[in-house]
Amino acid sequence: MAAGKVPLPVSVYLAVGKLVALNKFRQQILFSFGVACKAGVEKVIHNLRHCIEANWQHGDFAVFKAGFGRSPGIEANDGCIDISLEAWYLDDGVIAGNRQAVICALGLIEELGPHLGLHINLQKCELFSRNGNSLFPTSVKFSLHPNMVILGSPLGDLIHVSRFIAERNAHSKVLLKAVTEVADIDLHVAFSLLRLLNSDSMTFCDDEVRSCLSSCLAVDILDPNWTQAQLSPSMGGFGLRSLSGHSPAAFISSLAASGFGNLDNVHLQQAVTRFNSQVSPQDAITIEAILDSPPPQSSLSKKVDGLAFQSLLSSSSQVNKARLLSVSVPFAGSWISTIPSPGLNLDLNSAECQMALRWWLGLNTAGGSCCPFCPDTVLDPLGHHAVSCRHGGFVVTRHNLLRDILAGFCRRAHLSVKIEVGYGLSRENINSRSADILVQSWDRCHPAAFDVTVTSPLTPAILNISSIYEGAAGRVAEARTHTTNDAKCQDLGWLCISLAVETYGKWGKEAHEVFNCLALLLAFGQTSHKSGLLLEIYSHVNMSLVRSIARAILGRALVILSLLQEEGPALGIIVNLPKCKAFSRHGLDMFPLRMKKSDKPSLEILGIPIGDQEFCSSFISKKHTKAKILLSLLEEVGIVDMQVALILLRLCGAFCKLVHLSSHHLSQAIETFNSLVSPADAVSVESLLTSSVSQKYLSVVPSENLGLHLDPPVFQVAIKWWLGLDTSEGSQCALCPGSTLDHLGHHAVTCKYGGDVVSRHNRIRDILVETCRRAHIGVKVEVGNNLSRDHSKTHPADILLPNWFLGRTAALDVSITSPLNPVTGVSATAAAQDTEARKHQANDPKCSELGWVCVPMVVETYGAWGKEATAIISSVASRLATSTCRPKSTILHEIYGRLNLNLVCANATAILSRIAPPP
Repeated sequence: MAAGKVPLPVSVYLAVGKLVALNKFRQQILFSFGVACKAGVEKVIHNLRHCIEANWQHGDFAVFKAGFGRSPGIEANDGCIDISLEAWYLDDGVIAGNRQAVICALGLIEELGPHLGLHINLQKCELFSRNGNSLFPTSVKFSLHPNMVILGSPLGDLIHVSRFIAERNAHSKVLLKAVTEVADIDLHVAFSLLRLLNSDSMTFCDDEVRSCLSSCLAVDILDPNWTQAQLSPSMGGFGLRSLSGHSPAAFISSLAASGFGNLDNVHLQQAVTRFNSQVSPQDAITIEAILDSPPPQSSLSKKVDGLAFQSLLSSSSQVNKARLLSVSVPFAGSWISTIPSPGLNLDLNSAECQMALRWWLGLNTAGGSCCPFCPDTVLDPLGHHAVSCRHGGFVVTRHNLLRDILAGFCRRAHLSVKIEVGYGLSRENINSRSADILVQSWDRCHPAAFDVTVTSPLTPAILNISSIYEGAAGRVAEARTHTTNDAKCQDLGWLCISLAVETYGKWGKEAHEVFNCLALLLAFGQTSHKSGLLLEIYSHVNMSLVRSIARAILGRALVILSLLQEEGPALGIIVNLPKCKAFSRHGLDMFPLRMKKSDKPSLEILGIPIGDQEFCSSFISKKHTKAKILLSLLEEVGIVDMQVALILLRLCGAFCKLVHLSSHHLSQAIETFNSLVSPADAVSVESLLTSSVSQKYLSVVPSENLGLHLDPPVFQVAIKWWLGLDTSEGSQCALCPGSTLDHLGHHAVTCKYGGDVVSRHNRIRDILVETCRRAHIGVKVEVGNNLSRDHSKTHPADILLPNWFLGRTAALDVSITSPLNPVTGVSATAAAQDTEARKHQANDPKCSELGWVCVPMVVETYGAWGKEATAIISSVASRLATSTCRPKSTILHEIYGRLNLNLVCANATAILSRIAPPP
């Protein structure tokens, strides 16, 4: 705790030094800063301040602050006179006195220190003097003003102290901001850090802590709730004490313990006056009393908290009075002070911690919703129904967890225990278990039956007395247990002991006696003190109790989310809360802290914006910006895989797709579209909802392993040919010199020389054969030679499908034609239709003679398949979808993508082979 500022200018030589302690520390010291000195650190701070105020105006005076613990053999004042102050703590120390004496002490340390492994680092030393630093080494930092920081407390003038406080305030704000803004921070750990920040010697605005806690709990904290949070855990608070409110108590205790307080001290008088205004009249203090018997800060702060608690209690409603009386008993808030430890099962996840803290402060935990397990019941804000509802299994689970923890402590104390004993053992054969835990030898070798009971002080039947008397609910539960079980236990020769606990952690008298006995037994076999073991027992049982209550509240507020979090990991489902978002008009307080929340249904689903016009416009604008960045990168990269680059370009153009349009918006869009096209091309709502879009080779994701990748030169020619750009460069055909290559590549893709036409035909045929075999269809290849009556050497069946339709065999004849053929019509698929008719005319008689059905598999060079080929591919896709349990649309996309990609690859290769023939 800061000792305050020096009100008058000081003129003392003050040398502040830092030494590196590399060896053992000195045993005989003047002050040990809380180690061997009753007053602790505060006494040294007040002593130094008093020394500066008393000697600064008296000529040649200096103080030296050393950064190491003195080791035996070094006496700082050996041979030195006028040493007014000498204090050491580990690697920090202070020597104050005449300037020559300080120089003498420094020389002694430099001379004797190295022999003991102690070396002074002059660059970390500071000298404060009005008369210069001529006598000291030049490497020592020098200042004309004695403004310093000792053991975390500022000493000096008002400007120095104010600057120090501002810097600490800035550091604390950074830490508080990190607690609220780090996405994946554990809320239980964050809350523990918040309590440590507030208990440190930093001075900062209490509003910053309140704002941080409000952000962690995702709810506004009202003044009564904040008053409770500032109380100590022993009084039902979080220990986030007001630094401004408790500073008088800290100053009074430290100054009185230092021995430098007196009746005329103005600062002490002001502190006492302010302290008395914060406590009740019977707790007021006088300067004479505190000087005669210096009080510890804890006792003074307890009086401040006492008045705040009584004021809060008197202004609360009946139900909140019962809650406050229950949380303010000893050990009820032990879970708050417990350091999070997953290994010891003493931790809460973020959702549990957030709900537990809100429930403890009396904040709204229900959100006005109904209990999903008993829909006719509305959840109350304080969570009473959630923690006492018999449905859902939370009550039984909570009871069993407490029972198992207590049984575990009994076993650690080497007691023989049994669980759930008593069924059918009583004379009346009542089906009851009077002993949740049976200890075989408890009191004078008599067995003891422990009955664990959890009760709520907010129960309407006992609310009148629980709002007046502390622990009333627990005493009622104890009496009820004895009424039910005493006769049964007496019949069995057992002692009936009720382990009753209120939902806020107030254990009954009998339970407290049992815990004391267990702690004593545990202390016999360990080096730990009984008080520490007793706190360990309370920490475990109350942490488990609060965790179960938080889960019960969350389980009713977020049933589906709770089930996913609890049961999901076993199924391989992990809920990533930072990627989740909740939308509701009826409050979002119930949802976990790390989830994104909004009261407007504006969201993005599968890359599509859904919401109001402003949200959709903003979404499209962001996508547009990203597309521009990607396009600019494609231009700057230079040589890249062109097929991959085209896929990225297509993705850039896909950002504007919108779904989930209302019928009104869809009708407007169709009306606008029809006004821009001819009547023959007009569309309707029904046709859009029922039609499918043909898949082209451009949609295929490049994959070398699947044979779906084109080399950059081939892909470049394919794109130019597809777009109708010049592919000939005015050259002659390398394979038939008499022909000139046209710029659209028609001659190159239809030229019979060079084997490109046959190779292309066979590639398409083999892909179709492989697809049929994947669908478990029996196929034969190139069937029909010399099978007809006239023995013509033709193959009417490139692919033969036996028993294809109604027991008849289908002869598939693969054929590729060009729509740029001069004799072809100009309508869509006209070239395919003409080729289909020509194939039927040539092959129907042969196939009929063999009992086959002729099916031309015609495809145009640009990828348009004929009607009969489309029907065959659709049938094959249906069978393949049935055998693989995949959607037929996906299968069709794969088939057409692979067929057309190989077709385009063969066409581009044919063009390249004629433009630049191989050597």
